Amino acid sequence: MRFHVYLPSILFSVHAAYGEVSALTQSASKRASRRSVTLPYNCPEGQKFLHQLVDHSTIDHSQPNATGADIWKQKYSGSNATFLQQYVLNDTFYRPGGPILFFQGNEEPLPCLADTAIPEHAKQLGAMMVSLEHRYWGSSCPFGLNCSDFPSRTTHDLRALTLDNVLHDTVKFLKWLKQSDDRIENAPIIAFGGSYGGFLSALLRIHFPGEIFGSLATSLPQRGFQTDPLNEYVFGFMEWNDMVYYDVSVEATAKIKSAMNDLRACLAAGKFQGMKEQLNLCYGPNSTEQNYDLLNWIAGAYLQNLQYNLGIYDYPFYKTINATLETDNPMVMHGAAVKYFNEWNGVNCSDWLPNNTAVDPYGYMRCTYLPHFDQYAAPSSIWGPLLPDYTQKHLLDPMCTAAYGFQCVDGGEQFIRRIGLDTETVQSTDRLLLVENLMDPTTYIGMEFFYPGNQRNNSRVMLVDGSSHGADLLVSMESDSEGLKRARSAQLNTFKEWLGMGA
Repeated sequence: MRFHVYLPSILFSVHAAYGEVSALTQSASKRASRRSVTLPYNCPEGQKFLHQLVDHSTIDHSQPNATGADIWKQKYSGSNATFLQQYVLNDTFYRPGGPILFFQGNEEPLPCLADTAIPEHAKQLGAMMVSLEHRYWGSSCPFGLNCSDFPSRTTHDLRALTLDNVLHDTVKFLKWLKQSDDRIENAPIIAFGGSYGGFLSALLRIHFPGEIFGSLATSLPQRGFQTDPLNEYVFGFMEWNDMVYYDVSVEATAKIKSAMNDLRACLAAGKFQGMKEQLNLCYGPNSTEQNYDLLNWIAGAYLQNLQYNLGIYDYPFYKTINATLETDNPMVMHGAAVKYFNEWNGVNCSDWLPNNTAVDPYGYMRCTYLPHFDQYAAPSSIWGPLLPDYTQKHLLDPMCTAAYGFQCVDGGEQFIRRIGLDTETVQSTDRLLLVENLMDPTTYIGMEFFYPGNQRNNSRVMLVDGSSHGADLLVSMESDSEGLKRARSAQLNTFKEWLGMGA
């Protein structure tokens, strides 16, 4: 991704973006160092580390006999080298016989469990709570690297960042944890994750059913792994964005659409004077060659204000709508949207031009095993046209070749089947709860809704009203929507059924 257009929020998908990215991608990537989430060294549990293998893989991805489910297992070497991987453990609410609730780390430094909804569930379930930091983020870098230095690193430094290694980090950690504590030797494990973390938590249940008893995967962009610029889902983010904006306020949305047309006309005429200050940018445009990037950034600010319309960010989407209704000045409208976007990202101004060549872990994942596209808008949309480059075989190839020296992995239906996230595989996997939030544009390219049958252990899709990206995994707030409150209650009751606690 950066899952990057969709992804990231306070606990999920926050990327350290340095490759070619869209507005969504670039901003999400910078969020890890700027949000107010407490990091482990300030958590009550303190910092803990285990020795983790740099390379878990046993399958050579380059060999012709690597087929089926093994195709995504990429081997970089045969080394037995290890690195220190950070984790958090809290047994405050644990009762004998209780489960383990595992929060899957995302592309960000490890957050405190207290910043998530995990303690609320653990208290009711008598569960032990644990979380593992994702390799290449925070304090968990292989090869003795400093994770904060990646803009100056090389593709070779990222060779141990494979999907197989990431999943096995979790499996090996959980096995080690159970072996080291007699109380939880036979405890069932329920995995939680949102956005990219939801992608991982779903795959953990699908590919390691003997270790992972059940999984909750929130805001998983299952249909977003597309690289063909002609794919039907390419405009999905912005189309869902259109729908929610219109549903909330036709008047405000009509004004925003007109204001986007006005901005496009000003940029086409080279009328750049005053835009830096009016649009709350770190620097203004100085060439019509930058028009697409600025329009894309402004549209991305509106989109992400909706996608991350969370209480922890003081609901930037609602503030954007209200500010729009209060003015008829197009630049004031856009300036307000960018201002609110800057505020919840913890910056004073928007650094809006993309960097097409810098190396970072999230961009590497997008090119190798997480090929989600960026935001694009059809000519008829509020924001459009913001069209993909139809001359490219893969949407991500310009970034992948410039930053990493290779073309992007093929996305599409075949890729989704290979990694085991196709609807048929998901339906045949029990105790997998997939959550889609109806105010989140990621829902457009989320898991396709399917009939779960009459068995409560069957996998199913839960739709949450009045809720944005990954909101159900965040700590509860009084301002949460009624739909979000009901969803958390339903999730807790689902876990109780899985664990046989309702009998």
